[in-house]
Amino acid sequence: VNGAFEGINGTILAYGQTGSGKTHTMGTNVRAVTPADRDVGILPRALCEVFHMASARTNAGLVDNVAISATFVEIYCDKLRDL
Repeated sequence: VNGAFEGINGTILAYGQTGSGKTHTMGTNVRAVTPADRDVGILPRALCEVFHMASARTNAGLVDNVAISATFVEIYCDKLRDL
């Protein structure tokens, strides 16, 4: 996350066989509410940090605005699907 604020593109990737816990690890647990929840995955934690850092930099007057974009895709059986 820190690298993204220095202009470095980032990727979060989960790879593994079916049933190995990729979805859980990435963070699609709808029961978790905040990043402090034990079951929250990587994506919600990273996004929370991104928005926290963006807010802190804006509030400190370091930047006027922050543009954030994200793409979510699934690769399954050699086919790319936009989520």
